[in-house]
Amino acid sequence: MGFISKNSVPEIMFCGICFYNNHGDHVVIIRTIYKGLRKMKCVFIVEDHEEIRLLYSVILNRLENVRICGEGDTAEDALERIPDLHPDLVLIDISLPGMDGIELVEKLKRIDPKMKFLIVSGHDPERFELAAKAAGADEIIGKGDIMEITSAVKSVLEI
Repeated sequence: MGFISKNSVPEIMFCGICFYNNHGDHVVIIRTIYKGLRKMKCVFIVEDHEEIRLLYSVILNRLENVRICGEGDTAEDALERIPDLHPDLVLIDISLPGMDGIELVEKLKRIDPKMKFLIVSGHDPERFELAAKAAGADEIIGKGDIMEITSAVKSVLEI
């Protein structure tokens, strides 16, 4: 028996085996079968400029085993949607209307400590590095270099 996980490609199946242990407890062992493929990594983009969100989507959709699971144009919108989506990585603009990217990372890190965060900044990223890392960001980079963004996403997602 099997089903498809929301963060996987159709070739990934889960098989379960039920039995009783020595204490009479019902035990289920679930094993993931990957059939030669790795789990898709889910990325949520938080960027207030539509053109840049589109650029990030195009860049990230070219990466193997990465899919965009959502987008938001404000931190408040992202804060409502991200907990239900459980992304592997949140790519966040540091300068957003209302709540900024660093504050968003702090709030999301409290909700899901395992979630990964990559902050992008149109300003000098070194200026915000200490605050970003203290908030829980895995990395902070400049917006200008597409190759740097691609490299940082791969590094944070370990792909």
